[in-house]
Amino acid sequence: MKQFLRLPRREVLVVAGAAVVAFAITLGVMGAGVRAHSRGNQEAQRAEDARAQKPLALSAEEMTLSPEDFLLPDLHAPVKEQSYIPYRPRMQRWTAQVAGAYWVAPRQIALDIIASINDRAMQRLFEKVP
Repeated sequence: MKQFLRLPRREVLVVAGAAVVAFAITLGVMGAGVRAHSRGNQEAQRAEDARAQKPLALSAEEMTLSPEDFLLPDLHAPVKEQSYIPYRPRMQRWTAQVAGAYWVAPRQIALDIIASINDRAMQRLFEKVP
């Protein structure tokens, strides 16, 4: 007598079915991603093609030279003098509070310069250290 093939247990069939469903979902998600990526590439290519097909900013007639283009401007024309316009209104007398906003002590300037020189020297010194 012929023996019939025995079906696996129910738990094995459930796990195998879940694996097939998970595989189908993975394929669907990957396919959607590939389609979106190709769509993005097509849009980028269309935009680049449109940018490449822009008309010239100047026509051939506008780019041609005329005799007036070779004339030099009048060098003896009066030059308009520029006048000084202060950023803030002029003050006759400065108060200590107003001067404090703009005052930098010379000692502080010297300290800043010495500190930057020292920092550069230390950096050069430690560059050689492995």
